[in-house]
Amino acid sequence: MGNRQADIDFTFQRPTTVRGLLEALTPAGWAAEENLGRISYMINDADDMYEWYDSTPDRLDAVLTELDATANLPCVGSRSARSPSI
Repeated sequence: MGNRQADIDFTFQRPTTVRGLLEALTPAGWAAEENLGRISYMINDADDMYEWYDSTPDRLDAVLTELDATANLPCVGSRSARSPSI
C-alpha cells in the first residue's frame, strides 16, 4: 500500500458514527469497498499513532462495529485519544 497523507479537520455539532456517515454517503456514490475488492480503515491507537488495516467486504459490519465502539469515537468538538477513519 502506498503512502497516504492528508490534513483534514472536521468539527461535528453532534455525535457521529462511521456507520451513519457511510449510510449518508452511499446514495451519493461513495463506497467503503475499494476497486481491488478490499476495505481499508485506520484507527488512532492508544499511543496516538494511526494504524491502517484492511479487510474483506464481507466483514464490513464487523469493521463498522469496531470503528463505532465507544472507545474509538471522538468527543464532539474535539478528538479523543482514538479517532476512527475509513
